[in-house]
Parts: sequence; C-alpha cells; structure tokens
Amino acid sequence: MALTFTLLGTGSPRPSRRRSQPANVLHTDHGPLLLDAGEGTIDQLLDLGISPRDVRGILFTHMHKDHILGYPAVVWGGWTLGRPELSVTGPPGTRRMHDLLFKELYADDITYSKGIGFEEQALAGVAVTEIESGATFETHGLAVSTTQTIHSFYNLAYRFEHEGTSVVFTGDTTYCEDVVELAAGADAMVCEVTLAESPEYDNERGRRILTLLEKDHCDPAMAGRMAAEAGVGRLIVNHLIPGARTDLIAAGLAREFAGPITVGEDLMTFSV
Repeated sequence: MALTFTLLGTGSPRPSRRRSQPANVLHTDHGPLLLDAGEGTIDQLLDLGISPRDVRGILFTHMHKDHILGYPAVVWGGWTLGRPELSVTGPPGTRRMHDLLFKELYADDITYSKGIGFEEQALAGVAVTEIESGATFETHGLAVSTTQTIHSFYNLAYRFEHEGTSVVFTGDTTYCEDVVELAAGADAMVCEVTLAESPEYDNERGRRILTLLEKDHCDPAMAGRMAAEAGVGRLIVNHLIPGARTDLIAAGLAREFAGPITVGEDLMTFSV
C-alpha cells in the first residue's frame, strides 16, 4: 500500500509568497498526520482540503521558529471547529513551547473561549510527549523511528514505515551519518537544501548568513551524498531560501545521486 504525503511548506525563515514555512502532512487511514507547522500551515491545510479539526497528531523535528510559528493557529483552529483531542510529539522543548503558549500567553483568551462555548476537553485533551534520538513508536498506523541530526537546535529526523513502504524526513541538518543510517533503503527521503545559490543572498549580509549556516544545513551536494549513501529510491528536497536557483539545486543533487530527484514546491503530493 502506498505511503502518501504532501509538502505543505518548502520555504525558510525569510518570508516568501512562493513558499510557506516548513510543514508536511502524511495522509493515513487514521487521518492527517502533521510534521512541523511553520507559518502558513493552516492556510496550506485548508488549500489542500484538510480541516484543522481532523488533525489529531502533530510531530515536530525541532523548535526553530520557522518550524513552529503555525502551531498555535493549528491548535486554535482545530479547537474552534470542535476537535476532540490532539497528540503532539517532539524533541526536548516541545512541552515548554506548548505550555508557554496555552498555559501562559493565551490563558485569558482560553478562559474567554470557554465562556462562549468552546469545549474545555478539546484543549485539555492535547497530549504532549517529548522524545529523544532513537525513539520508536507507532502513530496513525505508521511505525516511526528517529535519530538526532547535526543542527544548532536538537533536531529529530523521522522515518515512517507502512506495509513495506518507507519515507524519511530529515528536518534541518548538515551532512549526517546517523541520517544516512536512518534512511537506509527508504523508498524516499525528504531532505533540506538551505545552502543553495540565490541572487537574493548575493550581498554582504546574505553571504555572511549562508556562511554561518554551513555547520547547520545542507547544500545540494550534501543532500545528494546522503541519499546516495543511504540507497534511497527517490530524493525530494525542501527548505529553500527565497530566490534559490532550482536548476542549480537539481544539478548539484544529480552529481551525487543517480536516482529520481524532485526540487519540492508547496502542496506537491507524493505516493511511494
């Protein structure tokens, strides 16, 4: 049976009309499973025809802003529509993020919302679980395994398996042998390529930023190398900075990886 997923957002922290911030959704028999929730996630879900009410599970790779800014909108949106429960899983820091938002920042608004008829259980029923590298579990009918990547924040890469089909999402990382091991033999790998050539970064500030990001992120050669070493069936890349030259990204990937390559765009859907 095919494992189907959609790239909701393929962008980066810098705002872009073309690319929403990082988010993905896996389509399962148990409903949509959200992976990361950058700014714009709720709009992308709606464009895809998915109601926030039906999102009962969210996984996070890490707590960088561009992967979590859309989280409160998804939680609030599902609550307004009567979502009965929500499971949230992520690395250390996930619980603190949720508590700061929904036990402190929005406390008065939550009291008000309950007063106008929002069901208390919908928010009280948000179950937050923190996991670390090597964690394995099942959710939405999928077997999930994880590893920590090389990044400035604690980032988890996820491998999802279902009836002999597998896909790996790296989250943010530079070249990482643990990711290669996690992705070994996967049907598809979704990997970031933040370090791509872009005319919008062809200035002193832009070049300085990309240089500082070299220890945290992949360029196309790194992503292609990991895919080749893991022996994945297909490579899909995301986390593109504004103006990134997709032709140069594809060429850089192809120099390292001989299999099928896709430079991701928002709302692309894949079945593997």
